[in-house]
Amino acid sequence: AGDAITKSGKRDSDKAKVLAWLREDGMVLTSAEIAHNGGFCRYMTARRLPDLERDGLVRRCLPQTCSITGHKAITWEAVR
Repeated sequence: AGDAITKSGKRDSDKAKVLAWLREDGMVLTSAEIAHNGGFCRYMTARRLPDLERDGLVRRCLPQTCSITGHKAITWEAVR
């Protein structure tokens, strides 16, 4: 499935959408908060954030209690 997403260009498209939203928003949020506030699929967002981290475009920040799930979770921010 991962190869098909990459070959179709959807992986890069999804990464670009999440990154653009994070850069525009400028906040440090959990993946669930990013998905909810950005109107993205929660699972797509959780998969693309590590991809963006490997690309050096986002970074993991300190865990905090997620306003969506109520659980402590890693937060993310765009690298400027």
